[in-house]
Parts: sequence; C-alpha cells; structure tokens
Amino acid sequence: MSKLSYKKKLKGFTLVETLVAIFILSMAITSAMTVAQSSLQASFYSRDRISAYFLAGEAIEMIKNKRDENGIKNFEYPLLDVYWLDGIASWADSPGPCGDDAGHICGVDAEREIIELCAEVAPPMNNCLLSKGDSLGIIGHQTGGGFTATKFTRTINMERINDNEAKITVRVSWAGRPTFEISEHIFNWHPLSKLE
Repeated sequence: MSKLSYKKKLKGFTLVETLVAIFILSMAITSAMTVAQSSLQASFYSRDRISAYFLAGEAIEMIKNKRDENGIKNFEYPLLDVYWLDGIASWADSPGPCGDDAGHICGVDAEREIIELCAEVAPPMNNCLLSKGDSLGIIGHQTGGGFTATKFTRTINMERINDNEAKITVRVSWAGRPTFEISEHIFNWHPLSKLE
C-alpha cells in the first residue's frame, strides 16, 4: 500500500459528509417528534370525545328518568293524571323547558336533578356551559361555590313525534372541535300515563 492511499484512509469524514449526516439525523428526529405530537393531539381529542359521549348519555338518561317518574306518579296516584312528559317538554300539560325551537333549548343538571331552560348566548353568559364540582367531580350548570367551568357546552332539543313518542337530540361542543351529537327516541311506556 502506498503512503498516499494510506493517508486517504485515515482522513475520516469530510465537512460535506458531516453536514449530510447531521441533516439526515435532524430529519429523523423532526419526523419522530411530529409523529409524537400528532399522537398526543389524537389522544386528547379521543379523550374529549369520550367525555362528550358520556355527557350526552347522561342528559338522555336524566330525561328518561324524569319520564319514568311521571309514569310512576300515575301508577301510585292515578287521580293526579300526570302527562308522561310533564316538567320536561314545552308541549306538556305542565310545560317544561325542552322543545324543538330555539326558545326551548334545555339543559340537565344531574347534581341538582333538574331540567332547566338553557339559552345559548355568548360566553361568559352561556348557561349551557358545564361546570365540574371540585370535591366530587359532579358535572352541572352551577357556577362558583366549588364549581369550576369546563370546556364543554351541552344543549338538548326535544321534538314531538306523536302523542306517545318524542325525539331527544343532545349536542355537546367544546372549543375548536366539531359538535358531538346523539339522538334517541323515547316512548310513553307506562300504561297508566296520560296520553293527551
């Protein structure tokens, strides 16, 4: 082996080769960080959608519970003659806050066990905004007194299908995301409930 070829072997990387290696390494690190960031954003969005699903389900179950209470009242006290959606639907004998027009958007507060009119107005006046109890983690419409505002807003509309059927539509929304919506039909199941 000649002296010249031996020196070439010992030279190592040139400046260009070093820059190319650094560029390739930085591209690999950047793409890995981008994938990690996208995964985190997807997991946060999934967490929020799961929360929205349960919040919507809670609202439907609360309305169904009130409907069942009306049926039980008719069973125990037939002379009361309670309509199956009294205190819930705007078209009931004893009108409630829920209806199918903008003036009758309602919300449920499971902690206080009430269904109330819930007007969608600009924050911070939006009383459809949900709050979480600091001590027990209960979700409701209260503000202050141990309740902290969440990022979720929940509204409920009810549409009258016929005398024995209504459609509940619950919308849960939060900042920067599309609205999550579920619907369910409820029926006048109790044989003694007042039909009309």
